[in-house]
Amino acid sequence: MAPDAGKLKLRVTWDGNTVRRVDTVAARPQAFRLLHGKAPESAVQLARLLFNVCGNAQGAAAAAAIAAAQDRPLAEWAVLERSIAREAMQEHLWRLLLDWPRVLELPQAQADFVRWHGMLRGMAAGQGAMSELRAELEAGWLGIAAADWLALSSLDELQHWWRSTDSPAARLLAALERMDQASAPNYSVELLPEWTAQQALQACGDGLDADFSAQPRHRGLPAETGALGYHATAPLLADTLQQRPARVLARVLARVCAALHIAAERDQGWLDYSHTADGGGLAVVRTARGLLLHRVRLAAGVVEDYVTVAPTEWNFHPRGALAAGLEGMQVDARGKLARLAGMHILSLDPCVDYAIEINGSVA
Repeated sequence: MAPDAGKLKLRVTWDGNTVRRVDTVAARPQAFRLLHGKAPESAVQLARLLFNVCGNAQGAAAAAAIAAAQDRPLAEWAVLERSIAREAMQEHLWRLLLDWPRVLELPQAQADFVRWHGMLRGMAAGQGAMSELRAELEAGWLGIAAADWLALSSLDELQHWWRSTDSPAARLLAALERMDQASAPNYSVELLPEWTAQQALQACGDGLDADFSAQPRHRGLPAETGALGYHATAPLLADTLQQRPARVLARVLARVCAALHIAAERDQGWLDYSHTADGGGLAVVRTARGLLLHRVRLAAGVVEDYVTVAPTEWNFHPRGALAAGLEGMQVDARGKLARLAGMHILSLDPCVDYAIEINGSVA
């Protein structure tokens, strides 16, 4: 049985008008410690059981890190890449068809989600093609060809699209844009680069330890990872970030971009791994939630040390993206604050349950 994944606690200090402080407490066990002392093959199998959220990505990262530590090629690399992409697509559809419509009080596309989720499972068994899912996604949810949507280059063009298109995607993004008006005065948290394994080694060096896993840093500071980091240079995302600095709308648009890239089979480079100078291995996986790192060192034929760095620890760092997005926000009603805080959390997509506690005015 997989261990308890823990829970994210958010404490918001609010004076009835302005969010003064946000404290995040991620009570998450470091399950990777259970891999210490295991034989390499056993460690890969156990990792797939321990890390059941984004399980394909976690299993691929473990297999790649072990292969890198053993300084051997990963024979199943292409198969693992496809499994990671399909899993990411399932995660994107879950948020876009179920979670965001629920938050925005729109109809959930449950039947479509079940069908498309099943199609992705079938592809894993060699049945069906991504082009079939893309055609259904375009017709049943997007209301436009994926290539045409990806060619939108500004928030104005996006708004014109949703005003002229009656589709679930258009209604969802229009409703979200109306909500995403409150922004923090200074959103300074950097977007994490889309590292290769070698770039991750250069950036983190010997710092990839249990303390780094709990509160990771880039150049000594918190950073945000996820679809927004992958697609931030696209013209549509760049313009949206300029006009909507709260990042909630931009993150969801980036998720749509990511899903459509997968559906159009434009995406690749999901998994990378590298042998390290100390005889270990590092794997980097691009998941739906952000970059996932696994680092392992072997000694005497067993795992001497194992560390994972998950997207949740980047995005919910005590001084990270969530705190930056809420602190300084102007909001005059407790219920609205709770809803906006929930939207910010969902846009960063934690892999655990969360609770929000608002302290301050009773307004």
